[in-house]
Amino acid sequence: MGGERERTTTGTVRRTELDLLRVTDEGAADAGRRRVPGYLGQAALPLYVLHQPVVVALAYAVVGWSAPMAVKYAAIVAGSFAVILALYETAVRRTRVTRFLFGMRPAPVGAARG
Repeated sequence: MGGERERTTTGTVRRTELDLLRVTDEGAADAGRRRVPGYLGQAALPLYVLHQPVVVALAYAVVGWSAPMAVKYAAIVAGSFAVILALYETAVRRTRVTRFLFGMRPAPVGAARG
């Protein structure tokens, strides 16, 4: 049933929903691929809350540059991404109080930090 394929009127092969679920599940078996979505899923709310003040502060500093708009935009995006992730890693993720304040579950007991 999972291996069945349907032919469309154009002759291209279309996977059924079961095929897509099976392929997605097989792809998730790789531990490296599972870490990133899990990490970002857990970080979603803290990154959302932290991004606004960081972007505004960085934009305030960058707006005075005499550089092309694309350079300013790239500096704001790259800089804010780096600052937000650094803040999340150092200030939010590693302490119990900030984990609680950002609505995160407590860190597993004995979990390696770093």
